Amino acid sequence: MSLIELDNSAGGLRKIKEELKKLTIIFSCISVILFAAYYSYLMVKNIDEPLYLIIYSILFVVVLAMFMVESLVIENKNTSRKKKREVVENKRRFKLLIKTPKYIAKSILVGLAIFETINNFDLGISNIINILLAIVLVIQIIFEVVAHYLTYYMDYLMMCVKKDIEESQLVQFIDGFRVTKKIGDKLEDLAYKANGEDKFTKQEQEMYKEIDKWKDVVEKEKKEENKGKIIRGTKGLIKAGKEKIQKILPKKEK
Repeated sequence: MSLIELDNSAGGLRKIKEELKKLTIIFSCISVILFAAYYSYLMVKNIDEPLYLIIYSILFVVVLAMFMVESLVIENKNTSRKKKREVVENKRRFKLLIKTPKYIAKSILVGLAIFETINNFDLGISNIINILLAIVLVIQIIFEVVAHYLTYYMDYLMMCVKKDIEESQLVQFIDGFRVTKKIGDKLEDLAYKANGEDKFTKQEQEMYKEIDKWKDVVEKEKKEENKGKIIRGTKGLIKAGKEKIQKILPKKEK
């Protein structure tokens, strides 16, 4: 058991991230099914138009291939905390890279569909589907962007909390008596140094730099606030003292 437990908070954040991941997967599956159905419809519709047929076939293959590759990316379990973190970060970057051609292909399709809708606007089923697909694509992109940044900042927040606890004087004082932990931390640090590595991943290092930068801002504001309190308090006491002295002193006769 640790001096201060964070497992509940870490578990809660993990739960939120897992739920976001599930929602993203569900939305992605629904989207690819809708687009696959629409691609099939367009290919059948343009069976006598070789150019359109080739374009829609290529777009369909790109979307389907990117979806399958994205679904097959699995996190590899490793005993090292840093290695686990690197796997997670690399997976996020890879999935982001895969999403780019997928969304480009979908956007081209939606663009062609909207162009067709504008040129032949009516309330027919084809135009309604075109508009719905455009809405689905926009919602999917927004949701995945929001989910990406939420996940990032949940990690960021957890790192802030851990850093605050580690830098607390009480924790540092008590940790001084935890010999096993000190030896383990020291050996780990030495092992990373011997291999010319940092204990943290590049993304974590960037996060810590950002945390330290904003910590300096907060500490500066606190110092300024404390100075302000001293100045305001001193002025208030002087003013109150002057008022009391004036009350004690006899009033001058006119």
